[in-house]
Amino acid sequence: SRPDGVNERIHLRPSPALPAAQPQRGHVHEVARGEARRVCAPTARMVRTFLVLPIALSACVAVSAFAPTPALTHRGSMAPIAARSGMAAPWRTAAPVASRQCRLAAAPALRMAAGPKPVNIKPTKHDIATGRDPTRVKVFDTTLRDGEQSPGCSMTSDEKLQVAKQLAKLGVDVIEAGFPIASKDDFFAVQQIANTIGQLDDPPIICGLARATKGDIDACADAVKGAKFPRIHTFIASSDIHMEHKLKK
Repeated sequence: SRPDGVNERIHLRPSPALPAAQPQRGHVHEVARGEARRVCAPTARMVRTFLVLPIALSACVAVSAFAPTPALTHRGSMAPIAARSGMAAPWRTAAPVASRQCRLAAAPALRMAAGPKPVNIKPTKHDIATGRDPTRVKVFDTTLRDGEQSPGCSMTSDEKLQVAKQLAKLGVDVIEAGFPIASKDDFFAVQQIANTIGQLDDPPIICGLARATKGDIDACADAVKGAKFPRIHTFIASSDIHMEHKLKK
């Protein structure tokens, strides 16, 4: 109320909110760009140091593989990059290493371009007696030994002899006829194959399997001795469990 006694109703209206002072859009962009430059400057230097420089060095190494003088020996080519990145000059220590790596990397391609080298393989007695090419891929067939161990593929001595005849007709170089120490029938099968297939005019090598023990080797020698070209195929356990518990090594 007023001093004179007159009551007056005062209506208070909310005043509109004043808009906050907003900087100009260009000013915001300028600040953002400045912050980005300030934050990204070390990142850019790291990119130049760890990405651009190795790529440039790799390119120089690739070029030096086809150039008489390694590209890294030229000091002026890498000076601007090294100066901007703050790194020491890499050419004084990298040139010999890069040159050696280039020679090693280019060696396979140079060998392929030169063509295959003549194979110097001394023919064996079996090659000379049968007239077979000593540089051929030699076939070692183990159908009668390892293949016969497959489930449902067990063969008798006569069946093994029939398969051995077909393998000889195919020109197989080595026939592993069996494991003589395994059983008497297996011993007889290997012996029968050695005495028949191993005595052909163009015979394959008749081989028997034996562990690296005296009993196995003696039995195998007795089984294949009837062939013109006998062989003993020995093996020994080499896993950690076999070495520890079986061979005591």
